[in-house]
Amino acid sequence: MRIIFTVMWLSLMVTSVSASNGPCSFTALIDQGETLIMCPESSEFLSTGTSFDTYQWFRQSALTLETELLAGETSNIIEISAYSATYYYYWCEVSLDGCTDISNLIFIDSYVFVPTTVQAETTSICEGESTIFQIIGTVGSYEWYRDGSPLGIDSPTLEVSQSGTYTASVFPLLCPSLEINSGVGPELVVHPTPMPVIFFNELSNEVCLESSAPSIEWFFDNSPIIGANTTCIELVGDGNYIATVLDEFGCRGESDALLVTNIHEASSHMQVFPNPFENTLNVYVGQPQSMRLVDASGRVLISENIGHLSSWDVANFTSGVYYLLIGERCFKLVKVH
Repeated sequence: MRIIFTVMWLSLMVTSVSASNGPCSFTALIDQGETLIMCPESSEFLSTGTSFDTYQWFRQSALTLETELLAGETSNIIEISAYSATYYYYWCEVSLDGCTDISNLIFIDSYVFVPTTVQAETTSICEGESTIFQIIGTVGSYEWYRDGSPLGIDSPTLEVSQSGTYTASVFPLLCPSLEINSGVGPELVVHPTPMPVIFFNELSNEVCLESSAPSIEWFFDNSPIIGANTTCIELVGDGNYIATVLDEFGCRGESDALLVTNIHEASSHMQVFPNPFENTLNVYVGQPQSMRLVDASGRVLISENIGHLSSWDVANFTSGVYYLLIGERCFKLVKVH
């Protein structure tokens, strides 16, 4: 209805002008047709013939029907931008030898594209895993970015396995020079594989993990030990022990195999006493060895080479669990009071 109204209005204008000057022997014509659909952020030129004496461009809002004389636009060419020209009718009034004519109307519109967003299946995975990110928005060609660097992948989906912030741009098929960037995107966090370490505690004849985990499973000679899900387990025999853990992110890790043999014979060559200990800790070894005493967090408290019988004043140590590493063996100790 807006187009019909405008054409009727302009027809009345043309009739009144022509009546005062007589029929013009020429016709003003904008050669871009009736409708021009522009790409956002682009500009176009409208033009009429070059053989007229004067030119004046007008436009009318298709929404409000308000008509505007475009001051200063008095040549046969006018440049319009999609930003300011969308949803307007444009025309040019020309004169030649005292006769005035009004050109045809041209309606200006612009393409509207859906904003680009990136959807993620998940933003937290374990090392060695991958997930899929997908672009939601306009169809076109694509570019993916990780931490601002282009990846050179022209696809609406992306398989990701590296930590970083992912964004994407779409270049619409109708406006291939226009870039619609997501601006923000999901941040993928890749959690490292847990690396559990196990040791043989000769004092308690147990195999233990150096640190606890939300979920623990023990294996003996590659077979699961039923019900063994604690930090330390009793030995079931000489052989290979393995622990698998799931950390707080659901990532699975497996320890190296620990071969335990000749348990009682090995224990007779070393003595750690007393255990639990209070003020003094004593260690006896059959031959010189390197020794480290660490707390439950892994912090090294004593590190030195020892020979035969050695003693330490540990009265200032806080109560809790400690580990004494001698050579390749480890003893679990408890400090009291």
